[in-house]
Amino acid sequence: MSVLRVYLPAESVDAEWRWALSSGLGAVLREGDGDEPPPPADDCELVLAAGLCRFAEPSLPPGAARQGESVLGFALEEGLLNAPEENRYSLQSTGRAPQVCLTAQAPLRRIMASLSAAGQSVTRIVPEELCLPEPPADGWTLARLDSGWALRLGYHRALCVPLLGDALWHDLRAWASPAQILLCGDAPLPAALQDLPVTHRARPDWRTAAVDPAYDFAAGRRRWRQFGRQWLRIARQAGMALLALALLDLTLSAGELGWLRWQQWRMVDGMTEAAGRMGVRQAVGEDVLNQARRQLAVERTRHGLAQDGDFLPMLVALQPALTEQGALRRLRYRHGELTVEGETLPAEVAPAQRSRLAAQGWTVTVPAPGQVTLLFAPVRREGARP
Repeated sequence: MSVLRVYLPAESVDAEWRWALSSGLGAVLREGDGDEPPPPADDCELVLAAGLCRFAEPSLPPGAARQGESVLGFALEEGLLNAPEENRYSLQSTGRAPQVCLTAQAPLRRIMASLSAAGQSVTRIVPEELCLPEPPADGWTLARLDSGWALRLGYHRALCVPLLGDALWHDLRAWASPAQILLCGDAPLPAALQDLPVTHRARPDWRTAAVDPAYDFAAGRRRWRQFGRQWLRIARQAGMALLALALLDLTLSAGELGWLRWQQWRMVDGMTEAAGRMGVRQAVGEDVLNQARRQLAVERTRHGLAQDGDFLPMLVALQPALTEQGALRRLRYRHGELTVEGETLPAEVAPAQRSRLAAQGWTVTVPAPGQVTLLFAPVRREGARP
């Protein structure tokens, strides 16, 4: 994921802003100034130079913090250099007292309009002071800037201290009483702080530094953008899931159709093989068997019986008369009577064969030499209802 960071300097509201494009791993890929249009990126963050923001802890009556920005400006009005409505506020409730960071609206509107014209939508607006590491519980974090010192007092509190000598540092030290200093960079400490224990660390770069989420002036915009991205991602995932389900259903349907085809071929092959063993010629026997089998299935369904299972057993019962190749010449089924015509059918059917056929629901007659007529009637089982 690429991140475009835009730096708004503190020299002047009309000062030229700078930008830097970095990768998700923090490496700077490109950088430039306001004269060059910034490249597209997944996220666009606006960093306000140290000194453009003010951190405060206003005193609000109980329940007033719920009204948010509508009361913050008036609570801080005595310490502001402009009208309350000309500022943008970021409120954080810590459970003890509300913490507020505020900055002027006009510079933000100008740079955001420029970025919007360049096709960029700002998703995060943070003070440069939050690029400094969080200070120790009993100390400060300091970093030397061109115009002064960036001082971070805690997670929600920071200052930009101008270069006015040691008197101001004595007053700040008496007010906050730090026990140690976390110094970012190689600049020497002010003389009023040089007796404190110091831990050195490299100065963070606004282009790639990790920014604490203590304050964000674009939190509402960011929430709506994250909300839209989340639903877009869900819609894409749902679309992919539906496509996967459709492909799975198509695969299962194709597999089921193939299995049914295979079963049909197996059944036809089995019937053809059985008819061949009984002496029915393959070219004629398969059509005769299929036709008779369909007619018998319809008739048995009308009588409330199972469709399959009677035709081949009937041929098996007549097997002694159908042993020679081509012995079965024709099958005719009409009005419930199945007539079997062949070259060598006996004039009489043996009692054993008649019994086997009667058990399956067939009554046997021999109307003429070479013909056997079988009349189908459902067999009533013992205990069955009439």
